[in-house]
Amino acid sequence: MVFKPHSITIKNWKLSLFLILIIHCQHSLCAQTITAPVLSYHNSDVLLKSIFKNYEIISLDIDQIKSALNQRTVHQKLDIQLGSKHWNLDLFEYDLIKADYQLRIGTDEGIITKPKSGNIKTYRISNQNAAGEMGSLTISDHFFYGFVIDGNERYFLNPYLE
Repeated sequence: MVFKPHSITIKNWKLSLFLILIIHCQHSLCAQTITAPVLSYHNSDVLLKSIFKNYEIISLDIDQIKSALNQRTVHQKLDIQLGSKHWNLDLFEYDLIKADYQLRIGTDEGIITKPKSGNIKTYRISNQNAAGEMGSLTISDHFFYGFVIDGNERYFLNPYLE
């Protein structure tokens, strides 16, 4: 047997590089943590109680979520506490709006055509407790809309305007 110290050093170096890459990949998939507290109830309770059996009004920092999801990757994780619900979500970005989409606005001066906005992001949401079903999320400037499936329950996330 011939001892080749050079080949052992290269193998150790490759193993070290491999471990560094694994640690880096795990770090990039670490969940961003978002917490949204429940707001104290107010005049809207009467209307909401007439429509829903259970509901919570929460204060959500949409800019914090947008910055957490600012990376352009296919898969992201989000650890989110919305009121009394806590979810570890896997988000998969997909473009809901076609690349050639144009917004057409009718004005007194005629129709104005604008290209697709790049600040609207859409995601499919996978939750460990969703039994294989996917939720959905759309996020933009000051806008957050979607639903999360948790067990047999579907939680709708809608903006509330007073």
